[in-house]
Amino acid sequence: MSTVSSAHTVAPLEPVGVVAPVDSDPLVAARARFFASSVNTGGYRSADVRASARGELLQLLEAEYGPRPWSTVVGSKLVLDRNDAAVASLRRACRLAVPLSPEALLAHTRGGPRLEAVVAEMWPGALQWHGREHAEALLRTLVTADPDTAASAFLLNLAVAAGPCPLTATEAAELADSTKDRAARHAAWRYLYLLPDGPARLPDPSVAEDVYERLLIAPPAVPIDWDDSRPGKLVAQTMLLGRLDRLGEGLSGGLSVLLGGLGDRLAVTEGIAGVVTLVAAGHDDLERDPRMVCERGPGHWVLRIPVDAAGPPSPSGIHLHRPALTWWAARLLESMTRRSTCCMCATRMTEVWPWQRPPHGSARAWSSPRPPTRTGTWPTVTPTTPPRCRGRGGTPA
Repeated sequence: MSTVSSAHTVAPLEPVGVVAPVDSDPLVAARARFFASSVNTGGYRSADVRASARGELLQLLEAEYGPRPWSTVVGSKLVLDRNDAAVASLRRACRLAVPLSPEALLAHTRGGPRLEAVVAEMWPGALQWHGREHAEALLRTLVTADPDTAASAFLLNLAVAAGPCPLTATEAAELADSTKDRAARHAAWRYLYLLPDGPARLPDPSVAEDVYERLLIAPPAVPIDWDDSRPGKLVAQTMLLGRLDRLGEGLSGGLSVLLGGLGDRLAVTEGIAGVVTLVAAGHDDLERDPRMVCERGPGHWVLRIPVDAAGPPSPSGIHLHRPALTWWAARLLESMTRRSTCCMCATRMTEVWPWQRPPHGSARAWSSPRPPTRTGTWPTVTPTTPPRCRGRGGTPA
């Protein structure tokens, strides 16, 4: 975002039509009015527009939710850059379910993490509206034009998430071998798991540069010894920021105590078959302890999600691990030996940012592409059998 500052005044105008309840928070007011207007229930006004959002925040709100009809900005200068405007317009289109074309979305592959996040959110809808074959051909053109870049990593991550297969197993393996970009190499390896003949083209683990790459080339199974005689739901919860085993330390705060105790208690609650707590494990953690899962208490297991960083990611950097975290979580949860599905996944709202739709080909898929509700609970998970790619074509088998 531009750092240009501006001084301006807000001249309030009387709202027209039916007015919804008053809220003094400008973001809450903007969101409420946006959704209220979409169902013809009237407007939404701030308790004091003159004391609410100003400058950059006001322009961001108006770009994403539309100008507020009861105020005008006098003497303000444009402070949003091109990426800000693109993020706002795409997020607005996403909320309105506008079926943008793959070309329109992929024009933003080099715009930074916020643009990539909204493109990834809208990509499955573009495939649904415009067809997988068209999207596959477009991805192939872009990836093969400049394979040794971070942009190709993002494009392959889109393929892993939604299913078009723009490269053959041979082409993907060659890209992974030749690229100097670590993110592109990892994306190509994850992509190979999508193809029937892809895993056979993965390199030997001996070529891996570190413990993370060794695990990515040869992911281990999750040996959880469930008590299958106990009926009920399987609950998963996440603690990706901080460490569950370091009570009150840094980002762990009191949540390590809360989530550890909550999981222990749920595991012995009637109607709960078991609890899995997902935590992030960086290079240092995996070198010290290579186990992917450990039993914290009866029926409560800690599942370690590998992260390509020295330790657990920081709040400001966790978005960089979004595709990999989703791929690892889906793969490791699927490899659990329990026959039942994960019925509930609870997550802190600060940890919603890293997640995206489960990778294409997952044996279990979340039933909704949207983020969790305000309470941070994912919708009920239902078993599905998505199509797999065969060869390069991406045509569902």
